[in-house]
Amino acid sequence: MFLRILLSVFALTSVVQCQIKPCCYPDQWEAVEGILAGSMNDEGDTAITNAYIQIAYDAKEQRVYGEETATTGSLTKQYTFLQLYNESVQYTIVNKTCTRSKLAPWNNQNCIPANASFVSQYRLGLNQSIMVSDFSYNTGTVSNVVTVTNDMCVPVVTQRTGNINGVEVMLSAGVQGITAGIKDPSVFNVPDICKSGKVIDDKEMKKSWTFAREVKHKLGFH
Repeated sequence: MFLRILLSVFALTSVVQCQIKPCCYPDQWEAVEGILAGSMNDEGDTAITNAYIQIAYDAKEQRVYGEETATTGSLTKQYTFLQLYNESVQYTIVNKTCTRSKLAPWNNQNCIPANASFVSQYRLGLNQSIMVSDFSYNTGTVSNVVTVTNDMCVPVVTQRTGNINGVEVMLSAGVQGITAGIKDPSVFNVPDICKSGKVIDDKEMKKSWTFAREVKHKLGFH
Protein backbone atom coordinates (compact mmCIF):
# COMPACT_ATOMS: atom_id res chain seq x y z
CA MET A 1 0.00 0.00 0.00
CA PHE A 2 2.78 2.47 0.93
CA LEU A 3 4.57 1.75 -2.35
CA ARG A 4 1.36 2.36 -4.29
CA ILE A 5 0.83 5.72 -2.56
CA LEU A 6 4.45 6.69 -3.17
CA LEU A 7 4.18 5.87 -6.87
CA SER A 8 0.94 7.84 -7.13
CA VAL A 9 2.54 10.90 -5.55
CA PHE A 10 5.53 10.60 -7.86
CA ALA A 11 3.27 10.32 -10.90
CA LEU A 12 1.23 13.35 -9.84
CA THR A 13 4.38 15.42 -9.26
CA SER A 14 5.72 14.46 -12.67
CA VAL A 15 2.47 15.50 -14.36
CA VAL A 16 2.42 18.84 -12.56
CA GLN A 17 6.03 19.59 -13.53
CA CYS A 18 5.41 18.61 -17.16
CA GLN A 19 2.54 21.09 -17.32
CA ILE A 20 4.77 24.05 -16.39
CA LYS A 21 5.40 26.00 -19.58
CA PRO A 22 6.95 29.35 -20.47
CA CYS A 23 4.60 32.22 -19.71
CA CYS A 24 4.14 35.97 -20.13
CA TYR A 25 4.53 38.54 -17.35
CA PRO A 26 1.50 40.59 -16.25
CA ASP A 27 0.61 43.28 -18.81
CA GLN A 28 1.10 46.26 -16.49
CA TRP A 29 3.11 46.55 -13.29
CA GLU A 30 5.40 48.78 -11.25
CA ALA A 31 8.32 47.74 -9.06
CA VAL A 32 11.83 48.47 -7.87
CA GLU A 33 14.45 46.59 -9.84
CA GLY A 34 17.82 45.87 -8.23
CA ILE A 35 20.71 45.08 -10.56
CA LEU A 36 24.24 43.79 -10.10
CA ALA A 37 26.21 43.85 -13.35
CA GLY A 38 29.83 43.09 -14.10
CA SER A 39 32.03 43.05 -17.18
CA MET A 40 35.56 42.19 -18.35
CA ASN A 41 37.10 43.03 -21.73
CA ASP A 42 39.93 41.34 -23.62
CA GLU A 43 42.50 43.49 -21.82
CA GLY A 44 41.28 42.25 -18.45
CA ASP A 45 39.66 45.55 -17.45
CA THR A 46 36.72 44.95 -15.14
CA ALA A 47 33.72 46.97 -13.98
CA ILE A 48 31.02 46.27 -11.41
CA THR A 49 27.80 48.28 -11.29
CA ASN A 50 25.03 48.33 -8.69
CA ALA A 51 21.79 49.93 -9.83
CA TYR A 52 18.24 50.50 -8.62
CA ILE A 53 15.41 51.36 -10.97
CA GLN A 54 11.91 52.53 -10.11
CA ILE A 55 10.17 51.09 -13.12
CA ALA A 56 6.72 51.25 -14.75
CA TYR A 57 6.14 48.50 -17.29
CA ASP A 58 3.27 48.53 -19.80
CA ALA A 59 3.23 45.60 -22.21
CA LYS A 60 -0.21 46.54 -23.55
CA GLU A 61 1.12 49.75 -25.09
CA GLN A 62 4.72 48.48 -25.36
CA ARG A 63 6.32 51.19 -23.24
CA VAL A 64 8.64 51.34 -20.22
CA TYR A 65 9.52 54.21 -17.87
CA GLY A 66 12.27 54.19 -15.29
CA GLU A 67 14.22 56.33 -12.85
CA GLU A 68 17.63 54.80 -12.22
CA THR A 69 20.51 55.33 -9.83
CA ALA A 70 23.63 53.41 -10.83
CA THR A 71 27.02 53.23 -9.10
CA THR A 72 30.20 52.03 -10.79
CA GLY A 73 33.23 52.29 -8.52
CA SER A 74 33.16 55.78 -7.01
CA LEU A 75 30.90 57.19 -9.74
CA THR A 76 27.15 57.44 -9.12
CA LYS A 77 24.82 58.52 -11.89
CA GLN A 78 21.10 59.27 -11.88
CA TYR A 79 18.93 59.44 -14.95
CA THR A 80 15.45 58.88 -16.34
CA PHE A 81 14.52 56.86 -19.41
CA LEU A 82 11.34 56.48 -21.44
CA GLN A 83 11.05 53.68 -23.99
CA LEU A 84 8.21 53.92 -26.53
CA TYR A 85 8.46 50.78 -28.63
CA ASN A 86 5.46 51.60 -30.82
CA GLU A 87 7.41 54.67 -31.95
CA SER A 88 10.82 52.91 -31.95
CA VAL A 89 12.28 55.64 -29.78
CA GLN A 90 13.93 55.99 -26.38
CA TYR A 91 14.44 59.20 -24.42
CA THR A 92 17.20 59.42 -21.80
CA ILE A 93 17.48 62.39 -19.46
CA VAL A 94 20.76 63.05 -17.64
CA ASN A 95 21.51 66.33 -15.85
CA LYS A 96 18.59 68.11 -17.54
CA THR A 97 19.84 67.03 -20.95
CA CYS A 98 17.66 64.78 -23.10
CA THR A 99 18.91 62.34 -25.71
CA ARG A 100 16.61 60.71 -28.24
CA SER A 101 17.71 57.42 -29.77
CA LYS A 102 16.37 54.62 -31.91
CA LEU A 103 14.91 51.60 -30.14
CA ALA A 104 14.87 47.97 -31.23
CA PRO A 105 11.50 46.21 -31.80
CA TRP A 106 9.49 44.94 -28.83
CA ASN A 107 9.67 41.27 -29.90
CA ASN A 108 7.42 39.99 -27.09
CA GLN A 109 10.01 40.85 -24.44
CA ASN A 110 7.33 40.47 -21.75
CA CYS A 111 7.20 36.72 -22.41
CA ILE A 112 9.63 33.92 -21.65
CA PRO A 113 10.54 32.45 -25.08
CA ALA A 114 8.43 29.46 -26.10
CA ASN A 115 11.59 27.39 -26.62
CA ALA A 116 12.85 28.00 -23.05
CA SER A 117 13.54 24.89 -21.00
CA PHE A 118 11.88 24.29 -17.64
CA VAL A 119 14.63 23.80 -15.04
CA SER A 120 12.94 23.33 -11.66
CA GLN A 121 10.26 24.59 -9.29
CA TYR A 122 10.55 25.30 -5.56
CA ARG A 123 9.17 27.38 -2.71
CA LEU A 124 10.35 30.85 -1.66
CA GLY A 125 9.74 32.05 1.88
CA LEU A 126 8.46 30.42 5.04
CA ASN A 127 4.89 30.66 6.34
CA GLN A 128 3.62 32.61 3.34
CA SER A 129 5.82 30.90 0.79
CA ILE A 130 5.11 30.93 -2.93
CA MET A 131 5.93 28.47 -5.68
CA VAL A 132 8.34 29.67 -8.34
CA SER A 133 9.86 28.11 -11.44
CA ASP A 134 13.15 28.56 -13.29
CA PHE A 135 13.44 28.61 -17.08
CA SER A 136 16.62 28.71 -19.15
CA TYR A 137 17.25 29.83 -22.72
CA ASN A 138 19.90 31.41 -24.91
CA THR A 139 19.83 34.67 -26.84
CA GLY A 140 22.80 34.60 -29.19
CA THR A 141 25.93 34.30 -27.04
CA VAL A 142 24.06 35.03 -23.80
CA SER A 143 22.73 32.40 -21.37
CA ASN A 144 19.62 33.29 -19.37
CA VAL A 145 17.90 31.86 -16.30
CA VAL A 146 14.57 33.47 -15.37
CA THR A 147 12.61 32.86 -12.16
CA VAL A 148 8.86 33.59 -12.09
CA THR A 149 5.95 32.79 -9.78
CA ASN A 150 3.86 29.79 -10.77
CA ASP A 151 0.48 31.44 -10.29
CA MET A 152 0.76 34.70 -12.27
CA CYS A 153 4.20 34.57 -13.96
CA VAL A 154 5.42 37.52 -11.88
CA PRO A 155 9.15 38.12 -12.50
CA VAL A 156 11.36 37.43 -9.48
CA VAL A 157 15.00 37.14 -10.61
CA THR A 158 16.84 37.06 -13.93
CA GLN A 159 20.46 35.98 -14.34
CA ARG A 160 22.38 36.43 -17.57
CA THR A 161 25.96 35.68 -18.59
CA GLY A 162 27.68 35.89 -21.94
CA ASN A 163 29.60 37.97 -24.44
CA ILE A 164 28.39 41.29 -25.88
CA ASN A 165 30.52 42.98 -28.52
CA GLY A 166 33.65 41.21 -27.24
CA VAL A 167 32.99 41.99 -23.57
CA GLU A 168 32.21 39.25 -21.06
CA VAL A 169 29.23 40.30 -18.94
CA MET A 170 27.25 39.05 -15.97
CA LEU A 171 23.94 40.49 -14.81
CA SER A 172 21.61 39.56 -11.97
CA ALA A 173 18.37 41.52 -11.60
CA GLY A 174 15.75 41.08 -8.89
CA VAL A 175 12.27 42.61 -8.67
CA GLN A 176 10.77 43.77 -5.37
CA GLY A 177 7.71 45.67 -4.22
CA ILE A 178 5.84 44.81 -7.40
CA THR A 179 2.26 46.09 -7.78
CA ALA A 180 -0.28 45.56 -10.56
CA GLY A 181 -1.28 48.37 -12.90
CA ILE A 182 0.15 51.83 -13.62
CA LYS A 183 -0.65 54.44 -10.96
CA ASP A 184 0.23 57.46 -13.09
CA PRO A 185 0.05 56.85 -16.88
CA SER A 186 1.34 60.38 -17.49
CA VAL A 187 4.89 59.11 -16.85
CA PHE A 188 4.74 57.82 -20.42
CA ASN A 189 4.21 61.32 -21.85
CA VAL A 190 7.25 62.67 -23.67
CA PRO A 191 8.80 65.43 -21.48
CA ASP A 192 8.98 68.89 -23.02
CA ILE A 193 12.76 68.84 -22.74
CA CYS A 194 12.85 65.81 -25.05
CA LYS A 195 10.61 67.05 -27.86
CA SER A 196 13.55 68.57 -29.72
CA GLY A 197 16.21 66.03 -28.70
CA LYS A 198 18.94 64.94 -31.08
CA VAL A 199 18.60 61.48 -32.61
CA ILE A 200 21.80 59.49 -32.13
CA ASP A 201 22.91 56.07 -33.34
CA ASP A 202 23.71 53.06 -31.16
CA LYS A 203 27.45 53.75 -30.99
CA GLU A 204 26.93 57.24 -29.62
CA MET A 205 24.15 56.05 -27.35
CA LYS A 206 26.44 53.35 -25.94
CA LYS A 207 28.91 55.98 -24.76
CA SER A 208 26.25 57.93 -22.89
CA TRP A 209 24.64 55.09 -20.93
CA THR A 210 25.69 53.61 -17.63
CA PHE A 211 26.89 50.02 -17.86
CA ALA A 212 23.90 48.47 -16.11
CA ARG A 213 21.31 49.99 -18.42
CA GLU A 214 23.39 49.28 -21.52
CA VAL A 215 23.64 45.59 -20.67
CA LYS A 216 19.93 45.40 -19.90
CA HIS A 217 19.09 47.01 -23.23
CA LYS A 218 21.41 44.75 -25.21
CA LEU A 219 19.97 41.66 -23.54
CA GLY A 220 16.39 42.85 -23.88
CA PHE A 221 15.64 42.60 -20.14
CA HIS A 222 13.24 44.67 -18.02
